[in-house]
Parts: sequence; C-alpha cells; structure tokens
Amino acid sequence: MLRTMLAGLDGTQASQGVLKLGIRWARRHDALLVGAVVIDEPGLHGPQEWVIGETGFMHRINQEFLHEMTRKTEQILGIAAVRCAEEGVAFKPLEDVGDPYVQIFREAHRFDLILLGRETHFQFGFEKIPDDMLTRILRSSPRPVVVVPRTIGAGGAVVIAFDGSLQASRALYAFEASGLGRSCEVHVVSVASDHKVAADHADRAIEFLAYHEIRAVPTAVVSSDAPAATLLDRAKAFGAGLIVMGVHGQSVLREFFVGSTTQTMLKELPAPLFVSH
Repeated sequence: MLRTMLAGLDGTQASQGVLKLGIRWARRHDALLVGAVVIDEPGLHGPQEWVIGETGFMHRINQEFLHEMTRKTEQILGIAAVRCAEEGVAFKPLEDVGDPYVQIFREAHRFDLILLGRETHFQFGFEKIPDDMLTRILRSSPRPVVVVPRTIGAGGAVVIAFDGSLQASRALYAFEASGLGRSCEVHVVSVASDHKVAADHADRAIEFLAYHEIRAVPTAVVSSDAPAATLLDRAKAFGAGLIVMGVHGQSVLREFFVGSTTQTMLKELPAPLFVSH
C-alpha cells in the first residue's frame, strides 16, 4: 500500500501539478508526501571556471547564485508545506545539494512512489529549458514513477495498458501493490494484431486484479499500428485520471526515447502516467 511519495519540486508551473496530485493521493491514502528540491551547486561551476579558474570574482558570483538558489528552495518548500497543512496532509521537506539526477535517484530508494512533472527544470542556468531529469529517472528508477502533466483533470478512471510483456506485468504488479486502484473504475486495454491474442492478454490482467479484489473491465483492440493512438483514445473516452504502463528494459531504451509508444504517450499525456519497468 502507498505510504510514502517523493515529489520532485522545481518551482515551475509544471511542478504545481506534481504537488496537487501528491496532496490528493496523500490525503486519500493517508500517506506521507515528501517534497524534494535539489540545489544544483555543481551547475554553478561551469566551463568558465575551467578557463579562468575559481577566482575571487567568480567565487563571489557563485556565492550570490548559491544564496539565491537556497532562498528559492526555501520558498518552494514553504509553499508546499502550507498547502499540505491546509489539506491536512503529512508533509516532509527534503533539501539536497548536488547533481539533481544523482540526488533524486539516491532518495528514490526510500519511498514507494516518485512523482515528477512531464517537464523538469532542476538544472542550474537553464530554467527555461527542460532538463533530462525525467528521461534519466525513467531509465533507472528503483521505484515506479508517475509523470504528471501541467493540468490534472477530474477524471477518476484508471486505464492499464497490458501487452503480456515482462515490463507490463511488473507495472501491473506495482500498480496493484500501490493501492491506487482501490475504489476506482479500472480498464485494461490490450492492443494486438490478433483479437485472440489481445483478449488473452486482457483476461490475464483482469484475473490478476480480481485476485486482489480490483474489478476491471477488459478492452481488446485489433491493430497492427503503434498502440499509442489507441491508448490515448481509450484514456480520453474512459475519462482516465491515471494511465499505467510498463517501460521496456535497457536494451531498447534508445528506441524508447526517440519515437516509441511511451514517448508518444509522454508527449500527448492527457492524465498522470504510472510507469514501471
């Protein structure tokens, strides 16, 4: 069951959805929400220092930047703490210093679930350009990751993409273990070029969920095209508040991030995406 969540907060509009979803789930499951902000101190020491060295001037400039980053961090965590207090949600601030990806990855081992915005802006000096935090965490996270869009709708249904693969099975198991499917309308969508295959995949997932007292409705779709369009269509039709799917292993990550089903889902994301591999 869901007991703890680590929410990556960077102070942008994108992370407001992360905080909103974290509060919603923390209240529903009586869970602890941990707000994580990382001060990218390594990012202060850019290429200019390789050329001119850590001069007194550069040191003063960096100290001013570090002070500003610390102030911003305290502001982000303070706002999150107030919102959680207003909602009666247990909140713990977490401030780390270092490479943002390294720190989030290290902290992830301690929690049940990781929440990140579809765009993240943790890297110092590039606040207007999304960094690669999400991509790197999705590749290696020891816990399931929920990718949160800027806007969270009121939909409450759960749509599970299941193709019978190892990754889909692991995602299904992680989803059930989280307790997020309790008292929700759940749909299992299976897409294959053969109806019997698609139906068989859906039935296996349905049976697994039934053993854990989660009633789900199967949807078998016959298609030889990439399943992203079908999944997005069904998610919108069912009013999904959460989409669940597996991420393929390391051997196909390069393909995964340049045009696969999951990349399309991330781009068009109509609801939070629960990802596991």
